[in-house]
Amino acid sequence: MNSFERRNKIVDLINTQGSVLVMDLSKYLWYF
Repeated sequence: MNSFERRNKIVDLINTQGSVLVMDLSKYLWYF
């Protein structure tokens, strides 16, 4: 696996799980 493929996998992970995480984080940060 070259670095480009690995980066794409990481981007996919961030897009699937990270989007939910970012939503929770931004909501959490809004209150503080």
